[in-house]
Formats: sequence, C-alpha cells, structure tokens
Amino acid sequence: MCYGSRVGLALCAFVAGCARPTDPNVATLLSFVLQPASAESMSPIGTVSVAFRNADGGVVEGVATPVTLSLVGPSGAKIIGTATSAPVSGVSEFAGLTIDKAGSYALKASAEGFDDVLSNSFTIAKGPPIRLVIDSVKDFPAGITLIVTARFADAGGNEIPQQTGTITLAMAPGDTAVLVGQPTSIYAPGSGGTTFYLTMHNAAYHQVWRRVPDFKAEPATPSGSRPAQ
Repeated sequence: MCYGSRVGLALCAFVAGCARPTDPNVATLLSFVLQPASAESMSPIGTVSVAFRNADGGVVEGVATPVTLSLVGPSGAKIIGTATSAPVSGVSEFAGLTIDKAGSYALKASAEGFDDVLSNSFTIAKGPPIRLVIDSVKDFPAGITLIVTARFADAGGNEIPQQTGTITLAMAPGDTAVLVGQPTSIYAPGSGGTTFYLTMHNAAYHQVWRRVPDFKAEPATPSGSRPAQ
C-alpha cells in the first residue's frame, strides 16, 4: 500500500496500479435495493427502495437528498402514490405505489447531483372488470342523435373485452331529461364497446349514468345539450 506516509502519497502519482483512496462518506451513485414487482393494474408493485452508495458500493448514511421515481414505458400511464422520498440511513423507500395502465415498465430513480438509474423491468397486467367507462360526450344540439360507447374496464381504466353483460344508460338521479332510443344494450365479448344511439330533448347540462348488474353505477363525463338551431 502507498498510503500512510507523505513519501508514499507522493509516490502514488508515479507507481502504476496505486489508486487514490476514496472517501466512504461521499455518495457517488444511486442503486435500487428492492426492485419493483409485477402486479395487476392499481395493485401495489411492492416496496421499492433506492440507496446512495460510495465508489466502493457501500451505503452512505448521511445523505439527505430526496429521491424521485418516474415511469419509463408506454405513454399515458402514471404512478399513483408518493413517488418522492427522503433517505433514511442512506436509503429512500417507497411503499404502496400502483400503476394504472397495463404494459411493461421500468422505474427511473432521480436525485439532484446524481445520474439517473433504472430498475429492472416489470409488467402491469389488466385486473378484473369492476368499472364501466363511457366515451366523453361533447355538447350537442337537443333533438340530435347522440352516439355513446360504453365499455367494461378494470380499476385502472383498461378495457376488458372478454367481459359480457347488459349495460343500461340512464340520466343521473334527479335529472328529468329523457333519453329517447335504446338505452339498454348487451355487451358482447371482444366487441370493443357497446354503442348507444340516443336523443335528448332537454336543453341543459346533464350527466349520463351507466348501470349493469353486479357493477356499481358510475357517472360519465358531464355533457351538455343545447337548444336546437
């Protein structure tokens, strides 16, 4: 070893293979300790943790810089939960995080002053059908036929084309508007949604609800029916 004396330190610059000592209390990189696990949409991906390490790979306990996780994968998906965490004893921990959209992803850990690091890849699968979603309805003239498409989906909004059932559209409670047409339709597997052709004669803002046996009734995006021109 060439450490321990001034002569030895001076010779370090000239002796091949003699490296300078590293400070074990200086963090130089981030690394994942606990990796994300594959899960269903809106189900936890397990506890994830990221450590601050020195050049020798040891955890540096004195770092206070927060770590933020972001999602790498298909666009439109998002992390639900607290994605920024301050380290405790050199490790930032994240619990209860979920992802809404099905697909293959990785997490990116970022902290100011450090290079980003990626986790192992993981998969988010579609969950069981527990919701009914309906296409957004824009303002339309009263008396004009309205085309509405309803679909079965999991908790994250992923469509479940294999599901079957009978979907009924109705006005929100207390809304006296009348839907003219066939507000009940059978949802066939793989159909890509059930389409309704409806007419609303009341010129006002309304909210259409959808109902299906064994599924919770859920409001759609509010829609407006304006007077016919």
